[in-house]
Amino acid sequence: MHKNNKTNNEKYIKLLYLILLLLFVYSLLIYNNFTKKTSLVHVFISRIIDGDTIEIDTGEQIRYIGIDTPEIGQKYADEATRRNTDLLRDASVLLERDVLYKDKYNRILGYVWVDGMMVNDELVKEGLAKTLTIPPDTKYEYRFNASQEYAKIHKRGLWKGLQ
Repeated sequence: MHKNNKTNNEKYIKLLYLILLLLFVYSLLIYNNFTKKTSLVHVFISRIIDGDTIEIDTGEQIRYIGIDTPEIGQKYADEATRRNTDLLRDASVLLERDVLYKDKYNRILGYVWVDGMMVNDELVKEGLAKTLTIPPDTKYEYRFNASQEYAKIHKRGLWKGLQ
């Protein structure tokens, strides 16, 4: 009987530590969201390059932060490009930046918003993109991971063949 009480106490202590850890992580996320400055800039799309890259009227390219769609010629690349086009067609588009301004290919890095919906996240949720976290641009990492799990569970797009 004494051993069972000790085992139960150990379980409760582990559970308590886990709850405290989760509360700590959650508080960090909330703090991070309130302390990061968010600036949205209106951009005009001149063309869709692929599922995760667009070109704006200045001739600059915008690469979506936090996601990676299949490259041209790969399975689901056409679907990702088509869906990106559908989401941006005739839309008022806002660009949100994170920490880095450009990537090594000189593309502007950003989160793309249309009517309150983040296109980056929508592509992941629909299974047309995988998460791709490259620090320090991690503002929506947890959101993208949750959306990818959703796509996997519902066997959407890239995740259709999973068992």
